[in-house]
Amino acid sequence: MVSRKLIGVWAALDLFLLAAGVVAVALSIVWRAENTLLNLVLTPNYLTVGLALGIALLVTFALSVGAITQKNHVTIGLVILNYTLLVDAIGIVIIGTYIWFFTLQERNNFFVRWAAASSDFRIKLQDQRRAQLKANKDSEESVKSLAVIEDRISQLGGLETYQRMSAIGQGTDRGGGSEKILIGWLKDFGFHKESSCKLR
Repeated sequence: MVSRKLIGVWAALDLFLLAAGVVAVALSIVWRAENTLLNLVLTPNYLTVGLALGIALLVTFALSVGAITQKNHVTIGLVILNYTLLVDAIGIVIIGTYIWFFTLQERNNFFVRWAAASSDFRIKLQDQRRAQLKANKDSEESVKSLAVIEDRISQLGGLETYQRMSAIGQGTDRGGGSEKILIGWLKDFGFHKESSCKLR
């Protein structure tokens, strides 16, 4: 007769397997909701892989229940279960290794995603962050976040660097400043005739 302790340990591990499958499926569905920052971190491909892994774990749980309840002289269910667990383990190791390598180069990876993002996406993300900081402007976390942002700006050269780069961008070799285009538009609309002041 099989030991009760052994059955208890098996049941606990099986419940953990069920929980892992449910969590993977649930989060893969919930995290597909419209969320600018979350969508930047978790691409649809990642969520699809997570969903597939969750379904695989749930299938393994179902197989385990069938395998343990079969008659003593029938072992084919346990054999299938062992192979299924092996496939699950390989899948988890591959996914975990990929995530680990991704985290080793977070700055490079997110820079690529940020560079590929549309201007609307960037503006939306910046607006969300600004609104969040304004809503919590009295909190210690917001003060720290603003300090980090200011420190980052300072590391990149601060306001002087911005102004210098802006001046470079307005050079004739780069198309000149936007004020020339604005003045051209004003002249096209006839504003220079209505005003006696000289346009600069």
